[in-house]
Order: sequence, then C-alpha cells, then structure tokens
Amino acid sequence: MPERHPVSARRSRPVTFAVRLLSAIATLVGVAACTEDFQGGAACPELCPTQPTAFRDTTLEVVELDTTISGFPTLGLAQSLLLATRPDTVEASIVLRFDVLPTSYMPSLSSRDTTSITKVDSVFLRVVIDSTGARGLTQVELQAYDVDTTESSPSPATLNALFRPDRLIGSVPITTVAARDTVRIPILKSVLEKKIADRARLRIGIRLAGASSAQLRVLAFNVNGIASPLLAFDPATDTTYAPVGAAPNTTFGGTTAEELLAAAVASLATKSTSDAGPQVLTVGGFPSRRTYLRFNIPSVILDSSSVVRAELLLTQVKSPGVDGRDSITVVPLIGATTSQLTDIRRAMDLAAEGQFAFPQLLGLRVIPADSGVRRLNLLGALNNWSALPVGTPKVLILRTASEGSEPGEFRFYSMEALPSLRPRLRITYLRRVDRALP
Repeated sequence: MPERHPVSARRSRPVTFAVRLLSAIATLVGVAACTEDFQGGAACPELCPTQPTAFRDTTLEVVELDTTISGFPTLGLAQSLLLATRPDTVEASIVLRFDVLPTSYMPSLSSRDTTSITKVDSVFLRVVIDSTGARGLTQVELQAYDVDTTESSPSPATLNALFRPDRLIGSVPITTVAARDTVRIPILKSVLEKKIADRARLRIGIRLAGASSAQLRVLAFNVNGIASPLLAFDPATDTTYAPVGAAPNTTFGGTTAEELLAAAVASLATKSTSDAGPQVLTVGGFPSRRTYLRFNIPSVILDSSSVVRAELLLTQVKSPGVDGRDSITVVPLIGATTSQLTDIRRAMDLAAEGQFAFPQLLGLRVIPADSGVRRLNLLGALNNWSALPVGTPKVLILRTASEGSEPGEFRFYSMEALPSLRPRLRITYLRRVDRALP
C-alpha cells in the first residue's frame, strides 16, 4: 500500500481557496441562469427549487351583481317567530291555522270506540317562549284573536284588521319570568265548541299588547318532543278524560311543503323596519332581508394562483333600527345553483350553509349602530370556486343567524356607491409556475 503523506499547511490554503472560488462561481452561474431570463422557460423552478418568490397583495372590485331581497326566511320555515309591539319601529304578530279540528275522542282506553265531541272544557293555546329574544316585558299581555275570514288567501292588511276587540278570544299577562318557558293562553270554550259543531276551522292570531314597548320569540316547531304551538282542551266537562291536542295544520291547496308550513304557522308584519335607500344593502331587519353578491374573479387569480388570504371588505352603514347596540351574527351562504337558474330569490332559498361547506367561513359578529370596514374570510370559498365548471356563478348570500325573529340589521354600501365604499376583495396570492421540464 502506498504511503500517504500529509499535505503541508502551506499547500492546503491555496487548494481550499480554489475550491471555494470555483464553488462561488458555480453558484453565481446557477443564479444567473434562473434570474437573467425568468420568463424564458419553465425548467428554472426545477433546476433552482430554492428560488424565493414574492407573495402579492392586492384589492379588487370583483362584485358584478348585488341586490337585497326581503321576506325571509320562507314563511313556515322559521324556527322561531317574532312577536313585537314597538310602535316606533317594528310591530309583528303570529297567525296559526287549525283547519282540521278534532271532532271525536275515545272515552275509554280499553275500547276503540269513539264519541263525538259536543262539549269542551279547559281550552288553552300553549306556546313555548325563547327568552333570549325578550325585551321590555312589563305591563304587557299575550292576546289571542279569531282571525278567520272567508278569503282563501287573505292579505296582511285584511288579517291585521281582524285584531279588534270583538274578535278577542283569550289573553294572559306575561312577565320576564313567564317568558322563560311555556305560556298558556286561555281560549273561550264557546268559540271552540261552535267551531267543532260546525265542522269549521279555527285561525288564531297572537299579538303582544300593553303600555310598554316589548318583544319576544315564540318557537314554531317541536322542541325536545314538545309541540309548539299546541291547541289543547278537555273533550268533555268530565275532567277524568285526558286532554286532546291539535297542532297547527292546514287544508291550504299548496303544492310544496314550504307552502303548507307557511299556511299553518306564519309571522305577520304590522310595521316593518325601514328601507336602507339607494347604494346600501341590508341583511336582517323585519321582515328579514338577505343580500346576494355575485363575483367575477379574474382567472389569473382563481385558476393560476395559490391564494393564501382572501377577505371580503364591506363598509358598514349605521342602522337607525331597533336594538342598535345589540350584536347580531351575519351568516354566509354559498350559492348552490347553476347559471340556468336566473331567479335570485329561488337561488337564495337553495343556498348552502357556508360554514359547513368551508370551515373558515364563520360569518361576522356586528353591532347595527356601528360603521366602518368589516372583514369576512372568503379563503375557503375562493379556493373551492376554482374547481367549479366554467360558467358556474360564484355567489355569496348573507343572512342573520336569527332570521325572522330579531329586528336587528347589518347595512353596508353596494357596488353603486363610491369606489372607496364598495365591496372589495383583498387577497394575498402566489402565482403558480408550470414546473414541467423542457
């Protein structure tokens, strides 16, 4: 084996310097290859994978259509309904239809034989109150009225006119304590007896009345197995029989489940929150409104970039409505229809809950009386819109969390306002580069 002689210190310095010099030259040549003609080919990112690329931040006007539509939620689909007597801003009642009433009962549980109902006793209308929406419940009462009419589809004006003294069929004082649970409104038994004897229908209107301004929410559907609202009565004067119950129902000739529900349990506006006027969009209020926003995002952003931040900037306008300092939640919905559906109202009904589709789309918590820029995270929606077929509308719909049962509203400037006030999309993105080798 040949002997190995150590390299002297005097010789090692020039060798090391030469190696370092050659290495530095090679590095400079490589960098030049990647930066001198950056636009010239697609091989550079593969050859120089560590080359830094700057993120870009920009704000765009991408809303091509916006509008506000009133009358939400679709009648009959609200989980809770608003009762309000606030003469300065909002007045709301509830109409319940009992188009088919029980006409017989079983006197004995051991027999299936039935007996016709000719007398009733202990008649009451039971409603369940959502105490979170209660306001000013002092010196007020719940009143029930017979609001039946010969009209097949009575207008709101016709129904409101039936809330008069000669139509009053029951009432009960209500307080903050009573508004935390179930409330029973006694109903005149003579009214129900006649309706059953005549095989007629019963339609009850409920409203708040009193010296103070007040509001509350009434649950519209079953809650923990308890039907709300419910008409209950004893089918005979003998109290040994179990009460008979009837939930709201209708023989209305609707063709959809929505129409049937709307006819059985519905909210009735006597006085509504004011319109926002031109150049302003509204979410919430009473009757509740939704806002529709359709986006036209450049393909260089949507299809050829990696977006790491996306915020919809909305400039809030102070609302003069009620409960201005009570915060409300604005919930984003994602359009789920194709361009073939041009009915915006129907598109709003069919929209999907944004937070289920995209976890980052959490919504906004706003105070109606505030103003300024509000930011809604659209990152999840934006990244998923890029996967939609060409021509599919990119749509965002805004509603309130307690739609139809709270009068608070969120107002903001539309695309018709001054440029600095319009809805804008602020994004941070990285242009994608084709990494295919030549």
